[in-house]
Amino acid sequence: MHQKPIEAPPSQLLHTRLTTRFGLVHPILSAPKAFIAGGALADAVSAAGALGLVAGGYAGLLPGEPVLDEELTLLQNRLYGVGFITWALQQRPWVLDQLLDNFTPTCIMQKPDHCLVPGRNITNKPG
Repeated sequence: MHQKPIEAPPSQLLHTRLTTRFGLVHPILSAPKAFIAGGALADAVSAAGALGLVAGGYAGLLPGEPVLDEELTLLQNRLYGVGFITWALQQRPWVLDQLLDNFTPTCIMQKPDHCLVPGRNITNKPG
């Protein structure tokens, strides 16, 4: 069960398709930058009323890349998303399977509109 983001007075809310779709206070997504955007940063962004994105990055192909499962355990039951590099996820599609088997991201970012992986077309996985 996800915690609701911070509540702001209605007069301070900016209503957009993004805030409405994800129930956000602020129409902001953090960038899922590889080696930088981990679970702690995504959790802080989501706690502030925006949508924090964790870097799935290169799906574990690069040496020293943070372990996605470990980063996701740092989230405190808040809304979050995961971003992947297209070609890396196509080379290691099981990383997406493992993610969805163990966690419930609010969204998965790979291309602007959807995430294409052989045998899958995911636009949003309800949390």
